Amino acid sequence: MKEYKRETIQKTVEEINKSMFLPDIQRPFVWEEEKIYKLFDSLMRGYPISTFLYWDLTRAQIEESNIKMYKFVESNNKESEQVTNKDREKYSLVLDGQQRLTSMYISLKGTWIEKVRKNTLVKELYFNVLSGDVEDEDGIQFEFCFLPKEYGSVRLEQDKASPEVKLWVNIKKVYETDIGQAQKRKLFVKSIVETNQILKDFEDKIDENIDNFDDVLKDAGMINYFPEDEDSYSKVLDIFVRTNAGGTRLSYSDLLFSKIKLHWEQAREEFKDLIDDVNKNNFEFDTDFILKASLVFFSTNTEEIRFNNINNLNENLISSVRDNWPQIVNSVKLTVDSLSRFMITDKKMLPSYNALIPIMYWVFKNNKRTYRDDSDVDGEELAKIRIWLTKALLSGIFGGQSDTALYKCKEAIDSSTINIFPAEMIQEKIQEMKNKSMEIRDDKFDQFQYRSKESHLFLALCYRFAINFNPIMKGNVPEQDHIFSKFELEAAGVPDDKINCIYNIRFVTQTDNRKKSKTPFLEWANDLKTNKDLVFKVHNIPNRNWKVEDFETFLQERKKLLLANLQY
Repeated sequence: MKEYKRETIQKTVEEINKSMFLPDIQRPFVWEEEKIYKLFDSLMRGYPISTFLYWDLTRAQIEESNIKMYKFVESNNKESEQVTNKDREKYSLVLDGQQRLTSMYISLKGTWIEKVRKNTLVKELYFNVLSGDVEDEDGIQFEFCFLPKEYGSVRLEQDKASPEVKLWVNIKKVYETDIGQAQKRKLFVKSIVETNQILKDFEDKIDENIDNFDDVLKDAGMINYFPEDEDSYSKVLDIFVRTNAGGTRLSYSDLLFSKIKLHWEQAREEFKDLIDDVNKNNFEFDTDFILKASLVFFSTNTEEIRFNNINNLNENLISSVRDNWPQIVNSVKLTVDSLSRFMITDKKMLPSYNALIPIMYWVFKNNKRTYRDDSDVDGEELAKIRIWLTKALLSGIFGGQSDTALYKCKEAIDSSTINIFPAEMIQEKIQEMKNKSMEIRDDKFDQFQYRSKESHLFLALCYRFAINFNPIMKGNVPEQDHIFSKFELEAAGVPDDKINCIYNIRFVTQTDNRKKSKTPFLEWANDLKTNKDLVFKVHNIPNRNWKVEDFETFLQERKKLLLANLQY
């Protein structure tokens, strides 16, 4: 019986794009910076990062089955290239673990690209070797960050207004050199400490963190993988599906995309072009979403919408999608374009992408080409769609049992005899489901929490869409901030569900959030001085000198102010 094997990160990374590649059934690299930071934090803490699944094949098997291999990307802005030159006898194709391995490869061998206005900023991953003592609000203990490559090997960061010191070390410096040897490491640490007197007190801490990180990369067997040598492509596809059917956003569609391409060679390019077009405004639509919509469009019952029924992705469906592709593209683009009319301008304000599918189906079924600004009928329909969509997103009807909810919407649209979006009929159909309702009650908002999927939209509505989610300056990116700080409330024994209650959360810029940080409420309020009244008004904060013991009353009073401003 085959068993799992262990390997170091260094040895694994060194095989990437040499003997280790990606199969055609994998999706693109999609991880954001924060996920990479959490991955390296987990590695430093010795947490398991789940297992990996490799498909081991000989060159002869690859050529005989005409299996396409793709390279790992070296940067987040690159696209995977197909491998044309096979100069080895054996290869491993990664079936499970692509995002994690790509993150390691980019961090240790590549670069992270960030667009700043019209300029391109090249970054590399740095490790704050003075971190590791306490967790921050996001649960991060060891701090990693992509910083400009021009910073070089080491960067000292000291805030004049704070005693906190950060010492950033480029992780490539640790990876590429034999810094694990005690003598070489201590010389490296000494060379750092000598650059600034303030670092003398941290010499042992710096040495310990660099030593531990070097062990994580080169000595500890952090990669636990299972080598699968099945030579049947269809059986491997089934293994792929089973492995990745654990509730991630991949579910089945991207995993089964190779089956689609057997009947439609241009599918990969067509899907990619559409997804690139609709994601220009900071959304994250993917193959899953387009295929789910296609299943809804051509389904005759709820079962035919499900991803986990492999028979749904049959030749008839693929032919229907291919033959109706221009209309599908139009329905997706017109619906997504309409989001800006509804003031939904960022992925954070769209807690359920599935909520767009009924709108897309209405556009598809009625072959609508555009919504005109000078048309009263179009204006009336867009108003109906906006209210319906907002209620659908806030009520969470596309959470559990989303396939059933989607088919109920399709039934309502199919049976409609009116020439305008049948919002009321859809709502009545949803009511037929157990524990599903689009009715918005005040107690529904009580369930929203700090950074929960509905929280950004709810707050944006309460702020009457006065928040800019796409600022030019990164420091102006809106973040959620606890009005009564988490640390202040934890010290008073307030439970987490109360601390993170949406009525204790406001939108602030990244800069303001860092500045306020752990400051207790009364101290923060007093520091506002003459700006206090304005700040309290902007953020719907009841104007009193609130104390921690009044926190329950504070939540009730702020709820009243927020709901008074809630408009949809």
